[in-house]
Parts: sequence; structure tokens; C-alpha cells
Amino acid sequence: MCIVYTGPPGPPQNLRVENVTSNSCTLVWEPPSVVDGCEINGYYVERSSEYHSRVVKENSGSRSQFTTTKRAQSSQFCYETRQTYDDLKQDTKYECRVIAENELGRGTPSEPITFVVGSSQEPGKPGTPMVTVITKDSLTIEWESPAINGGTEITHYVVEARYALVLLDRGYY
Repeated sequence: MCIVYTGPPGPPQNLRVENVTSNSCTLVWEPPSVVDGCEINGYYVERSSEYHSRVVKENSGSRSQFTTTKRAQSSQFCYETRQTYDDLKQDTKYECRVIAENELGRGTPSEPITFVVGSSQEPGKPGTPMVTVITKDSLTIEWESPAINGGTEITHYVVEARYALVLLDRGYY
């Protein structure tokens, strides 16, 4: 006799945001890799948001500071591996995660994904460039992406270079 124990599904995989506009986006994911023999009934998509507001402090002249307010989390049930939102607010940071459900219950949540819609921020500075490979005709420069992307995907970098005369000691005396 063989006894098989089953349970709730594992976490949904490869959560990502597509088609981001100033007030909408589509959240897309793949089904869990572990379903323990039970079909997925649907998915709970949890969304929370933060928005930043500028507050002028009294008795400080025109000096202002940013404060962050977190709004309540919402959860929505869906049957597909995608969810479109068209009620997003500009300059708002959103965090989403997805939980699969089968007849034995809700599974483990996916890794959360964070994004900002229609942000008016400029991206932060990239990390310090480092030369990693030098050849006779070229060199390779690498750097870390900025910690703050300004609310949208970074599509390219502008690399400025200037020439410098480098004297190498080749042992000629």
C-alpha cells in the first residue's frame, strides 16, 4: 500500500511587470513548479502601495521634507497567470506578490516585486566604473546599476571617455 501526502502548491514563479504606463500595468507570472498532484484553482494577487508627499515644516522657511505613507494592502482573486491594473497612481511605489491555491489550500507566496508607476524621478548614479579587461585595441568597463531607477526600466547608459597618454615600462633602458 502506498500513501501519498499532498498539500498546498508552491510559490508562483518569475513574477514580472509588463506594459507599464502612467496609471496601469500588467502583472504576469508562471504557475508553481510544485503542485503536489492537485490542479491550481486560481491565484490571490496581493498589492500594497506607498506614496510620497512633500511636507513643508513649520518655522523652517521654505524647507521641505518627504514623508512616506503606506496604504492598506488589497487582495484580488484571479484564474489566469496575469492581472491588469488600471487604477495606479503616478509617483507611487507598489509591491505585489502572488499566492496559488488548490483544493488543499493556499500555497507559499511568490517573491514580491516592487515598481514605481510614472515616477518623475531621475535615476540614481550608477556604481563606480571599473576596468575589467584590457586588450591591445579595447577595454571593458563594468559598473553596478543605480539603486534607484527613477520608476522606469533603465534602457541605456551614456559612457563618456577621454584619451590619456599612458607610458608603459617595457624594459627599454
